[in-house]
Amino acid sequence: MKLNTASSFPTPLFLIAVFIAALALAILIYLLWRQRRAVSAFFGFAYDPEQDIFYSTLNPWQRKYGYCRLYDEAAALLSMIVDCEPIRFEYDGKLWLIELWKGQYGATSGCEIGVYTARKKSIRLFGNVLYRRTDDLFDISVCLLKNGSVLLSRAEKHWWLTGFKLGEFSEPGELTAIIDIHLKNEEMQKVFVAALQRTGYTSGEYSATGGDIRINFTTPHASQPSTRTPEFEQKVQANNHFYCEVIRALQEELGLTNGAEIMAALQTRNRALHKKLLRLMHPRTHTFIRILPQLFAAQKPLQREAD
Repeated sequence: MKLNTASSFPTPLFLIAVFIAALALAILIYLLWRQRRAVSAFFGFAYDPEQDIFYSTLNPWQRKYGYCRLYDEAAALLSMIVDCEPIRFEYDGKLWLIELWKGQYGATSGCEIGVYTARKKSIRLFGNVLYRRTDDLFDISVCLLKNGSVLLSRAEKHWWLTGFKLGEFSEPGELTAIIDIHLKNEEMQKVFVAALQRTGYTSGEYSATGGDIRINFTTPHASQPSTRTPEFEQKVQANNHFYCEVIRALQEELGLTNGAEIMAALQTRNRALHKKLLRLMHPRTHTFIRILPQLFAAQKPLQREAD
């Protein structure tokens, strides 16, 4: 009895089709996994599903732009109402800046710790030092509290440690950041502590041991950006609260459980808000040039940075 070999074995064309379908399924599964792990890594941010927060990666595109005081002046104009605490000092023949931020970034509540350097004869922009990124990485950790309860925490060897909670609305005064930084050595720590004291910090607001420093960042001591007037801040925060309400409504309507799913849903249902959220998660850098003319319309002149 002869077997019908033509019907017993699949044709090469059928095998190719099965292979392509399996490959497509594997790619889809991989993309869904990547969506949860790093939904916005392309934009310089990644996603932590355990805490449901977004955070900056080690080498985002923002790293090459450094920092300037004018970025903080631009923050309120970009819907970011944040407390700024720049700590400036000299060490090892260079100008150093370690700046702390906490507050409302559009539709996210969060915080940042950034480390920057500059040469003593570096370029000034309207009297403000243009700091570069530092190649040094520091062990940094932060626990962000909202009205005494933990909102998020981060710990990593970094130069710009951040954390952002999507859909969470906060006033900067509701937030406290407990920050630990391991500096290069005890000498650097002493110089940094002296800078803290010049800024206005008292012994009850920080502690130092060896090369380690802990800061309780609640009320900023440094002068805040002149663009952050009470009237303008109230308007911006009203808009930010509205964005958070939109996100919460969308989350409830679609049964979404985390920030990655929210961002994915916004990309298809509300692209304008999706783009705005991505922009707000790029503090101070990529829209700076666009809003530069608005800085000159601020109610107060920019204050010269103390070098």
